Amino acid sequence: KLQYSHQVFRLYAASVLFYAAGFILWNLDNHQCPGISYIRSSLPVPLQPLTQLHAWWHMLAGYASYINIQHCVHHRLTYLKKPVTISKDWIGVLVTVDQAREKA
Repeated sequence: KLQYSHQVFRLYAASVLFYAAGFILWNLDNHQCPGISYIRSSLPVPLQPLTQLHAWWHMLAGYASYINIQHCVHHRLTYLKKPVTISKDWIGVLVTVDQAREKA
């Protein structure tokens, strides 16, 4: 039996949504650069980096890639008939072999 669940679908959906959000921000930056620059100049210095939408694209695309890799790891482990665990860690999610269930 395949170990497919809503949790696995949410991994895939999250990666797509992070890519899409980053792509939208990057395109906003491309098309609205003068307006964003004006807003940036009126903000306090510590908040100005938050308006670097192209940088947000890189961060969101990188995280989306990480989540997509975790999704692929899940599918590979499932194909190998390994017991898979999806857990939360400091970066968000982590897909691992469930050692306790594997020995049983």
